[in-house]
Amino acid sequence: MGPKSANPLFTSEAVALVIAFDISYSMDQDEQELQNEGYAEAFHSPLAPDALRKGILRSIAIKYME
Repeated sequence: MGPKSANPLFTSEAVALVIAFDISYSMDQDEQELQNEGYAEAFHSPLAPDALRKGILRSIAIKYME
C-alpha cells in the first residue's frame, strides 16, 4: 500500500468513522459515561472485527473528538 494522503478526505481506508463525543452541559455526567460506554462496547463487539474482515481493504480510519 502506498503512502497515506495528507488530505484527510482522500484515504485508502474502506470506512472513515468520526465519533463526536458530547461534552456540553446538555448532558449530565451519568449520560456522558453511558455514551462513552456505548462507544467502547461497539468496538468490543464481535461484529466489529467481522465487519473489517468483510471489507475489500480490511481497514478503517477512526477519529474521536470531544
